[in-house]
Amino acid sequence: MMKKVLAVMMMAMVMLCVAGCSEKNTDNTTENAQNTNQTVSQTKTADLKTVLSDINTKYADVTGNLRELTDTTELEKYYSVPAGAVKSFAAEIGSDTNAPVEIILIEANDSDSVTQIKQKLDMRYNSVYSIYASYSAEQLDTVKACKVEVNGNYVTLVIAPDYDGIMEIVNKAIAG
Repeated sequence: MMKKVLAVMMMAMVMLCVAGCSEKNTDNTTENAQNTNQTVSQTKTADLKTVLSDINTKYADVTGNLRELTDTTELEKYYSVPAGAVKSFAAEIGSDTNAPVEIILIEANDSDSVTQIKQKLDMRYNSVYSIYASYSAEQLDTVKACKVEVNGNYVTLVIAPDYDGIMEIVNKAIAG
């Protein structure tokens, strides 16, 4: 009889411990969900088409002869960026081989997509770099000053004169 009472008491203690732990985890889960909701509500989505328009307004001499990419199939065609990884984008590319100009602004769906998109845009940057390294030392300086950047869920590839000025416009828009 004593063993049964002891077993019941031990079982009750184990259940109290489990109940206490699960209640604490529920509180943490609720708190984490609230924190995530606050972070999401504080994050603004930049209108990338407007950002690109602002760049075109300020740098019309650089961006005047660019061709706009209008849908994700073109991103996939020219940059191998999977359409499913893209939440929104704005892009223009130049066809003048004497002056490399490409402005690719992409908002990825999630962090996995960011990694995937960055990898594809890095490949494109390296390709452009290789072309101008063997073709035009003068234009290579422009390419060297540029890079692929990640800012949250945004991935950008800007290859253009005044890279810093263009990225200032981009980063200001992303920051909200």
